[in-house]
Amino acid sequence: RKEKKKNWMAAKPAASLQAAEICAGHRDSVLGLAVNHTGSLVLTGSHDCSAGIVDRSQPSKPRFFRRNLHLDYINDVSLSKDATRAVTVSLDKTVKVLTMPRGLKLQSLEHESTPLSCALSSNAVVVVVGCADGTVVAWRVRSVTKSLQRRLWQLPLHQGPVFAVTLSHSACWGASASVDGTVCLWLTGSGQELKRLRGHTAAVNYCALSPATERCLVTASADTTLRVWDTLEGQTQLTLRGHKGHVWGCAVAPDGKWVLSSSLDCTVRIWSIASGECVFQGEQGSMALRCAWSGDGSWLFSSSTGGSFAVRVWKSPVECQLLEQANHTAFDIALAAREGLQIGDLPEGTDYPVHTSQSKKRSSEAKHHQHHHNKKSSQASQEDGRASDDDSVSMTAAEEEEEQEDGDEGESAEEQSDSSQDEEEGKKDNNIDDDDDDD
Repeated sequence: RKEKKKNWMAAKPAASLQAAEICAGHRDSVLGLAVNHTGSLVLTGSHDCSAGIVDRSQPSKPRFFRRNLHLDYINDVSLSKDATRAVTVSLDKTVKVLTMPRGLKLQSLEHESTPLSCALSSNAVVVVVGCADGTVVAWRVRSVTKSLQRRLWQLPLHQGPVFAVTLSHSACWGASASVDGTVCLWLTGSGQELKRLRGHTAAVNYCALSPATERCLVTASADTTLRVWDTLEGQTQLTLRGHKGHVWGCAVAPDGKWVLSSSLDCTVRIWSIASGECVFQGEQGSMALRCAWSGDGSWLFSSSTGGSFAVRVWKSPVECQLLEQANHTAFDIALAAREGLQIGDLPEGTDYPVHTSQSKKRSSEAKHHQHHHNKKSSQASQEDGRASDDDSVSMTAAEEEEEQEDGDEGESAEEQSDSSQDEEEGKKDNNIDDDDDDD
């Protein structure tokens, strides 16, 4: 009887899933969707050129829509881990960095090619953008002590439009999904290609990493299937079949045991990674585009095109056992071993990713100095070597050292500048916000 109770989901596949609430207000398709850890804050981007911000923790508070944020369709949105920064990309060839939760514009990045997708690192320092010409662009938009704007790299990693990009939990590496049917894994610091995943027979519309382990990557494709990949081996571990239309979105549960998918067949489904079966199915009411799973595992979200252009909120029918994340995952350690790095050369979750060549150089120099540490006759040469090392350090490392020296004073200065900027922009947009609330 105990075994039957544990496996009751497998015995009743595709159970009905009912939406708990509906967040409406957009006037066109909602293609961008992001939520915070608890699912209380929902950020949407629509083809009506507006960004929607919904605070579900205050039902009496009116929903806020930032009208005319862009001059053309908003294709994607992304939130930082603490939900204090957000990024939107549009067909008007601009990428905007916003302060949350009011959605005030902080920075605007100009692109030569049309941006289609974006990903923001957990500490809101790095923004990665996928473009229509097959290129992937990485920006550094913020430091610990000040705001800055600098393009890190821009590389043609695909032969077609890049529909989705994602970053690992440590921001050490990332993945991009394209119309060319492939998924490319690359280093965030340099854009160097690590691996290319092949297997889908049509365009790959979305990709999502498992919060439980970075070795698990899920992709959604126009061939109506989802694939679960082992990113270290580059092989397909599982193929999920059952949708009758293009699969446009996917998300992984916090415990890494379940996959959420949204499809143009107007359904939202939950899959078991252990069995590969669809255990729950919900009706969107119109073609489902993007989906998201809150970080605490309690809520599911799905956006749509047509109908009311709404975001449906679903109560999660499965229990997710939350796992505490280590600073470095098994994939990080394996990546370090493969690249000839020491684990100390890899960045922590709140640090900026280290360039591979710099890491190799630093590790070799550290071994050299350790070997000659006890030799008095080599002290002069060591000092010269250290001086040359300081000269060879990249601008990124120099900025990080300055940020550490600034400390609390820099952080307080940033808070003051951000708050003053929010107040100034809030005064300018006061009339607009009032009109939006009335809408």
